[in-house]
Amino acid sequence: MILTDTHSHLYSEEFDLDRNEMMQRAINTGVSRFFIPSIDSSYTQKMYDLERQFSSNVFLMMGLHPCYVKPETFEN
Repeated sequence: MILTDTHSHLYSEEFDLDRNEMMQRAINTGVSRFFIPSIDSSYTQKMYDLERQFSSNVFLMMGLHPCYVKPETFEN
């Protein structure tokens, strides 16, 4: 069985203190895939860094998180 985390913002600041340990614990318990959606472009480099570090496990989903879309984004 393949266990997958389908939505985690593991690159965000909340995980800075224990990201590597948390990821390793999850992998050790059988979670082998992490689908990582973006919030906005300010996190792009952190996402690439996470993918590089866990290249067999992290799958990036680039884009704009709907919770962070500003009203002026759609104004003409």
